[in-house]
Amino acid sequence: MDFNKSQSHWDYMFNELGDPRTASLFLMNNPILLICIIGAYLYFVLHWGPKYMKSRQPYELKYVIISYNTIQILINLYLFGRLLYLWLDYNWICQPFDDSTSQPTMMMIQTCYMYFLNKIMDLVDTVFFVLRKKQSQVSFLHVWHHCIMVSFTWIGIKYLPNGHGTFYGLINSFVHVLLYLYYLLAAFGPKIQKYLWWKKYLTTMQLIQFGIVIVHELLTLAPNCNYPAWTTLFITPNGVVFTILFLNFYKQKYKTKTEKST
Repeated sequence: MDFNKSQSHWDYMFNELGDPRTASLFLMNNPILLICIIGAYLYFVLHWGPKYMKSRQPYELKYVIISYNTIQILINLYLFGRLLYLWLDYNWICQPFDDSTSQPTMMMIQTCYMYFLNKIMDLVDTVFFVLRKKQSQVSFLHVWHHCIMVSFTWIGIKYLPNGHGTFYGLINSFVHVLLYLYYLLAAFGPKIQKYLWWKKYLTTMQLIQFGIVIVHELLTLAPNCNYPAWTTLFITPNGVVFTILFLNFYKQKYKTKTEKST
């Protein structure tokens, strides 16, 4: 194996192709540390954590979870506000990539980086499931969704930290405000949970989100759209997979309940 040639490929992939405006940011120089984070996450939630909790009582994390969900609501509200402010000056049909260092562009890059860090923070959800011995909630859909979101967001910040693709962050941060609001209310216990009849509509909202994102991303394939069309190869198939998985989850959880009640 030619080490120099491998090093050359590595430098080309993560230095030359990468956006220089994000190269110095934490975790953004290369994917090694991020891979370690995802690997540690998978090892804990799928192996070590369940094994550790097997002979232990579930941890009482009510107030930790309430605090966590409150922080998540505030962060996602902030991200949504910033992204909406920036998107008001964007072309909603096709927003080209901007390689300048103008104030709005740098603000978008900064906001997208904060969004990426928040996707890492989202991994804590699964840790809570494990520590509360709710391993059934550590589903393939849940784990896959978290890992893909962290990975794809890193790719976006590394190579295209502004432009058309940032639309997903806009709609996703709004959806997460409502998701974490539900989680916050549910954490208060049965007295509040009986009013959360609208839970199933959160899944419907996520399905609508994926549909909107898929259609919006396909607009980059238009001949007059000056935005890298290769992003469609990442976002669109993943959106389709998410749609199928979430739709299957919806049918299993809510259709089954309806059939049992009739």
